Amino acid sequence: MSPQRPPLPPWIERLGALAPVLLAAALLALSLLRAVKVEAIFGPNADCGGCMGRSSFGHDAWLLVLGFALLAASQATVHRLLRRIAMLVALALTLLVAADLAILSLLNARLYLLDVFKFGGEWRATADFLRALWRAHPVLVPALALGLAATIACCLIPAPPRPRQSLGFAVTAALCLALAIPLSGASPTHVNSDSFVNLWQLHRDQGVARAYSEAFAADLAARHRPPTRSCEPGQARRPDVIVVLWESLSAYHSALGTAQESVVSEFDAIARRNTWFSAFHANGFTTDHGLIALLTGEYPVPQVGRYSSLKAFAGFENAEAALPEQLRRHGYWSGFFTTGDLGFLDKPAWLKALRFDHWEGQEAAFYAGMPRGPFSAAEDAALYGRMRQWMQQREAGTPFLAVLLTVESHPPFINRGSGAIDEAQTFRDADRAFGDFYRALEASGFLQRGILVVLGDHRSMTPLREGEASRYGGSALARTPMLVAGASGLPQGEIALPFQQTDLLPSLLQLTADGQACHRNDQGRFLRPDPRPPAFIVHARGDQRSRIDVYTARGDGALLLDGDASTWLGDAPPEQAWIADFLHSERIRRGRLESDIPAILRMMGRD
Repeated sequence: MSPQRPPLPPWIERLGALAPVLLAAALLALSLLRAVKVEAIFGPNADCGGCMGRSSFGHDAWLLVLGFALLAASQATVHRLLRRIAMLVALALTLLVAADLAILSLLNARLYLLDVFKFGGEWRATADFLRALWRAHPVLVPALALGLAATIACCLIPAPPRPRQSLGFAVTAALCLALAIPLSGASPTHVNSDSFVNLWQLHRDQGVARAYSEAFAADLAARHRPPTRSCEPGQARRPDVIVVLWESLSAYHSALGTAQESVVSEFDAIARRNTWFSAFHANGFTTDHGLIALLTGEYPVPQVGRYSSLKAFAGFENAEAALPEQLRRHGYWSGFFTTGDLGFLDKPAWLKALRFDHWEGQEAAFYAGMPRGPFSAAEDAALYGRMRQWMQQREAGTPFLAVLLTVESHPPFINRGSGAIDEAQTFRDADRAFGDFYRALEASGFLQRGILVVLGDHRSMTPLREGEASRYGGSALARTPMLVAGASGLPQGEIALPFQQTDLLPSLLQLTADGQACHRNDQGRFLRPDPRPPAFIVHARGDQRSRIDVYTARGDGALLLDGDASTWLGDAPPEQAWIADFLHSERIRRGRLESDIPAILRMMGRD
C-alpha cells in the first residue's frame, strides 16, 4: 500500500482551485477585448452599428464553448492525468487567443500559425514586437504570465474534483453557445470578413492550400489558350535606373491619395514636380509578392502549399524572362540593395537565380557600427547613403539597374527615436531620408540622364482608413503611390490610368529595346510619352488568403481558390473564364510546395 499523501497547505489548495477560474476569466476577457478591437478598427468603415464587434464575439463564442467545456471536464474527472490534459489544452487555447489579439492590436492582422513559423526565426524582429506589445498593453503581459503560472500550478497540484466549479463552467459554456448561434449567424458581408471569424475558422477556410486533381489539370491544359503577345518599336534608350521599393507606403499616407494630412510630404512635393500615378496597384500583400511582380513581371498568385512553406520565391526563378537578364542583353549591370537581413526567406538564392550581378543587405561593411532596427536593419538614410557611395565608385559607362528595398517603415512602425509604436513619425523619418536622397541625385546630375521610380512594396497591413473605400472601392487594399522622376519622357503631373507592379518589366523592356519589344497583351507599359495600361490587374489578398482580386475596365471580381471547386465572386468581367484558366494554369505549372513546418521548427529551436 502506497503511503498516504500528506495534506497540502491551504493556500496551495486555494491556488489550485483559483487557477481554472482565472483561466476562464482570461479567455472571456480576451474574446471581449478582441471584439472591442475589431469594432474599433473596422467598425467605422463598415458603418453597421457595431456589427463587426458583435460578429467577432459571436464567432469567438464557439471557442469559449470549447474552453469552458474543457475546464468543466478538468474539474469533474477523478483522473489526474485527464484533468491536466484538459487544463493544458484550455491554456493553449487561451494563449493562442491572446497572441491573436496582440497581432491584431499591433499589426491589424490575424494570427496565421504558418506566419508564426515563417517569421518566428527572426528573433530580433520578434523581440521588437514583444517590446512594442509591452508598451502598447502593459497590463496584458503580466496578466497572461499570472494566468499561465496559476494554471501550471493547478496542473501540478493533485487536488480533488470540484463538482460545483465544473457545473459552473458547464453552465457558462451553454450560455456561450446560446450567444454564438445568433451572433455568428448574423455576420456582415465585408471586405475584412477575416477579421471577425475565430481562429479555427480562419485556418479551416484555406482553399488556397487545396490541390487540383489530375483530371482538372488535364482538362485545363486541353482548353486553355496561352496569353497572346504583341510587339511594338522599342525606344532604344539606355538610362541608369533606380527603383526604390518603399516598405508599406500606401495611398492613405499621401495627400496625393486619401490623406488629409500627409506623412510623406517630401514624396508628395517631388511627385508633383515630376510624374505620379494615382491608380497604381500592388500585386500582393507582402514584400516578396512585390519583388516577384517587379522583377519577374509575373503575378504573385500563391501556388498550392505556399503558405506552409518558407520557399517564398519558388516557381519564380525563370532567369531568362526576369528583369536582370533581359536588361543584360542591352549592356546593363543589375544590383539589389537593402539594409535588411537577406537571409530572411533566402533572398540571395533567388537573386542569384535571377542573375543579379550584385546583392547586399545588413551585412555590408558600410553599415558597420550603425544602430539597427527591425530585421537588424540600419535606417533608410543609411541605405540611400550606401547607394550614393556605390554610384561614386561604380564603373563609368555601363548603364545600371539598382533596386533598393527599404525597411525602416516596416510594421509595427517602431520609431527609432522613442522606441514607441508611431506610424506617422516613422513615415515622416523615412520620407525625410528619401527627400535628402532625391536632392542628392538632383545635385549629381543623375536625374538629367537617369530614371528614378519610387513605389510601395504593398499596401500597409493596416485597416482601411477614412476615404479609402469610398474613393477606391474594392481595390483599396491594393493601392500604393508611385512616382517617376528624371529622364523618363513622361509628361509632368498626374497619370490616372491604372497600372500595377508587374508592368515595370515590360515598361523597361520597351524603353531599352533596339528593335521590336514584345509583351503579353495583359501587360501595361508606362515609361513612354503615351502610357498603355494593362488589360487587367491582379491582387493576391492578405486578409483572405484564398481570394485573388481582378480589376478590369469592364468590371471587377475575385477568383476564390479552392482547387477544382474554385469559383468566381462579384461582378465577373467578360474575360473571366480566360483569366481564371490563366491563373489556374500558372499555379499548376509552378507545382505544389511541400510543407516546411518541420524544418522551420528545427530552425526556431537553434540558438
